[in-house]
Amino acid sequence: MSNQLDTALTYFRNGFAVIPMRADGTKRPACEWTKFEKERPSEVELRTLFGGTDKFGFGIICGKVSNDLEVLDFDVDGVAMHMRWCARLRERGHAELVERLVTVKTPRPGVHVYYRCPSGVEGHLILAQREISNGKVKTLIETRGEGCLAIAPKSPPEVHPSGRTYEVIQGNIFTPPDITAAERKLLLDAARELTDYVKPKREQISKDKRSDSDDLPGDDFNERGDWDAVLLPHGWTKASSTGESKYYRHPHKSSSKPGHCAVANFAGTDLLHVFCDDGGVLEQDTSCTKFYAVTVNLKAPDQDTFEPRNSAG
Repeated sequence: MSNQLDTALTYFRNGFAVIPMRADGTKRPACEWTKFEKERPSEVELRTLFGGTDKFGFGIICGKVSNDLEVLDFDVDGVAMHMRWCARLRERGHAELVERLVTVKTPRPGVHVYYRCPSGVEGHLILAQREISNGKVKTLIETRGEGCLAIAPKSPPEVHPSGRTYEVIQGNIFTPPDITAAERKLLLDAARELTDYVKPKREQISKDKRSDSDDLPGDDFNERGDWDAVLLPHGWTKASSTGESKYYRHPHKSSSKPGHCAVANFAGTDLLHVFCDDGGVLEQDTSCTKFYAVTVNLKAPDQDTFEPRNSAG
């Protein structure tokens, strides 16, 4: 039995849907793989796929077919982003969770984090981005979930255009841990907080392009209002703070569950960015101003706590 077939069968026997990857630097599958998204290759099929003399790498199809496998992909500035992500989780008391995860250094270099979530995983999710120039946005952190493919360790260096390999630096690649839905949410929320890109809720005219007489009604409120005064009266609770950023839980989230749902002063702005579905109050993965929150999604602010200046007549 060839070494690559032996490795493929080891992946298979540990619940992975594994397929051959071309060893030509293209990072492409060496077979038609979409049929394996719902039913993984059998041992007989693997002996055909990997049993010849050609050299192949190992591609893992994520999601339900690999027992609810999900891979977090730290790509651009991946090693540094992964370190920041781990530090954030450890600061919040989740060091044990971080240490359970399987961690792989990728050729870019970046990092892949492997785990299984038996309650289920979605398809591809973009978690953190950065605007690079002229409105172009790079993805920093994303998931590889249902229907996605990840190149796995034990692949030869020829699989990647850099000629470098995928190396396990923590855990056993064949036995990624099972985590709960609540633990998975902690991981994803911590990744979302690392984004450097704020997608505006709606296009706004910048103040420097308007005269003083063109001030919009919300400008004064956005400048002088406070996120505590906007959110806390409507059932939101403050979870924690880091520097100038404040983290909140929405009214529908139990205080007994870990994590938070939104952060104010996100990415150096005075916006509130919502990481998760809050039951219909604010939209997931969007950012908004204080005025938008009180006028569109929440009740109007208490006039006893905020009195707008008289507008110029």
